[in-house]
Amino acid sequence: MKRSTPNELPIPPDVLKNQRARELIRIWRSRGRLHYSIHPAAFKDSAAWGLLMADVLRLTVDALNEQYGFDKPGLTEAIRSRFEMEMESPTTELEGRYADGE
Repeated sequence: MKRSTPNELPIPPDVLKNQRARELIRIWRSRGRLHYSIHPAAFKDSAAWGLLMADVLRLTVDALNEQYGFDKPGLTEAIRSRFEMEMESPTTELEGRYADGE
């Protein structure tokens, strides 16, 4: 997998083969804060972002289970609970930018 910088996650090989592939969101942690770049119009149906977030949750839980043996149901519930709390009462200001739409 290809990387542009040493701290960047690798780009999946199938993406490199597809010239129409589009990065949807990029999140970096720097100096204790999260920084975002997002392509908000990536989906015709904006509600599809909910599917993306659910996929990220499941992939994260699977990875943490595989690497550290975390309990999948317990971790899933903990993340969902924290997500709902953050949506109801944000604890931080967002820093980011929006990519020009296509």
